[in-house]
Amino acid sequence: MVLYQRQAVSLGKAAKIAGLTQIQFQHLLASRQLPIHYSEADLDADLATLARVHSRTSNP
Repeated sequence: MVLYQRQAVSLGKAAKIAGLTQIQFQHLLASRQLPIHYSEADLDADLATLARVHSRTSNP
C-alpha cells in the first residue's frame, strides 16, 4: 500500500502485490480513507477504451 501511496506503482500492480483484485484493493483504500490516484491520462485512456468498445458494439 505504501508503494501505491507514493505513486511508485499503479493501482493494478499494488492490488496484485497485495494478492487482491483491483476492486478489493479499492475497498481497502476506502476503508482506510486513502485516495485513489486517477490522473487525466487515466481518464483519457478509459475514454478511448470506451469509444472503441462502443464503436464495435454499435457497428456489428
